[in-house]
Amino acid sequence: MPQVPIVSGIYTDGAGDVRVAYPVNLVPVPKNSGVSTGYLRPGDGVVQNGTGPGVDRGGIEWNGVCYRVMGTKLVSVASNGAVTVLGDVGGTGLVSMDYSFDLLGIASGGNLFFWNPSTSTLTQNTDPDLGTVLDVVWIDGYWMTTDGQYIVVTDYLDPLSVLPFSYDGSAADPDPVTALLRLRNEVYALNRNTIEVFDNVGGDFFPFQRIDGAQVEKGAIGTHACCIFTEQVAFLGSGVNEAPGVYLGANATTQKISTQEIDEILLGFTEAQLALCKMEARNDRTHQHLYLHLLLHLPVLLHHRQPSILLLNPQMNLLLI
Repeated sequence: MPQVPIVSGIYTDGAGDVRVAYPVNLVPVPKNSGVSTGYLRPGDGVVQNGTGPGVDRGGIEWNGVCYRVMGTKLVSVASNGAVTVLGDVGGTGLVSMDYSFDLLGIASGGNLFFWNPSTSTLTQNTDPDLGTVLDVVWIDGYWMTTDGQYIVVTDYLDPLSVLPFSYDGSAADPDPVTALLRLRNEVYALNRNTIEVFDNVGGDFFPFQRIDGAQVEKGAIGTHACCIFTEQVAFLGSGVNEAPGVYLGANATTQKISTQEIDEILLGFTEAQLALCKMEARNDRTHQHLYLHLLLHLPVLLHHRQPSILLLNPQMNLLLI
């Protein structure tokens, strides 16, 4: 006799399609208890013990300090919730952050800023050759950014300087560059329909070279719709003329991990709306979770190995499965 898993149910929508109905405010835990192969526990929440100067736009932990951008302010957040304003980085929407040995880089509002904790100074890179900054990563002593068309690196000795020929294009396909990620000391340039991989080969101008055999034939839909997950590139996107889905990419291949139900939910959004989402990985109590926050509506979570879906109600700030 067919069995319906306890962690989900089924229903039919207006078109007569069979859909999956997930439990509410509970997280599935795959563990054999002798009664079942899994159980549900309450979802994690956040206790507010501090206030900031504005809406949270992203953060990073560096040298034991939590740095975040709230509103237009770069802040540090202490363990007791105390917020210290460090400077103003302007802009709206999500930010990208990465760090070197001595600097914290922040891409905000199309600009690039550096925070130096040893001197407590916030400095903006105003070199006209930098262009618009959509994303930033640090690799091999270089700060690398993209404006959607080109990949740019700062001077090796001066992060506030960009040489006129220190850029290249991700030109295997004429799709725009949406994001940059660093994995195994290589740079993954995520385009809308493809992903290209670059390695540092040295040189006087642009020191990175494309690895042709590592290209992936699918790409990310937005700047923040990707992250590193289980030593692979996880992203929301698709190939040319394909519907959006969630994929893991490595070694020039991809594995789709979004279920049919997740794909159905994603089809309810426009591409412009999906481009604003945020993807992040979380490793907690031997569980590896991949969160996809659909900022304009409900965020989605995929569980590694056995994909499931978690949706966040933005009004109540609760996890819904």
